[in-house]
Amino acid sequence: MNRKALFLATSIPAILCMIAIFIFSSHTASESSDVSGGLIANIAEWLIPGFDRMTQSAQEQWIEDWQFAVRKTAHFTIYAVLGLLLSLPLSFVLKKQYVFPVALLTAAVYAVSDEIHQYFVPGRSCEVRDMLIDGCGAALGCAVFLLIRKIAQRNKSEKQKIFKNTY
Repeated sequence: MNRKALFLATSIPAILCMIAIFIFSSHTASESSDVSGGLIANIAEWLIPGFDRMTQSAQEQWIEDWQFAVRKTAHFTIYAVLGLLLSLPLSFVLKKQYVFPVALLTAAVYAVSDEIHQYFVPGRSCEVRDMLIDGCGAALGCAVFLLIRKIAQRNKSEKQKIFKNTY
């Protein structure tokens, strides 16, 4: 398979990730809170003994207390995944030294466009803080890709040395 075909094939997961981000950002504030609140409630029922026996107001307060952290962690994580997924296709068409900055810039521009999109969704807002969190997540994802690639290249060269010395 040539480099352009590899670029196109490996771009699909990154595009799907961007679509998922767009869909999550299209949820109204109450829909988004229901999703994150439901996730927190499920985790709390699993981790906290007696959570299901708490009063409804105590459960709601506990969920509300954790909602901010969960939502910001979700921002960071999905953009870390996006940074990783953008790095792979770019590695087939760019020189090594350009993969990280181009993948990071692409994810950062997408984060800005995502926040602008959220501004027009009822109850949602455009937050600079979220753009920064998204950018940090993307940077981690890009860095993880570079680390994985470096380890794979080191293993490949070691195997070639072993093979060369054996025969």
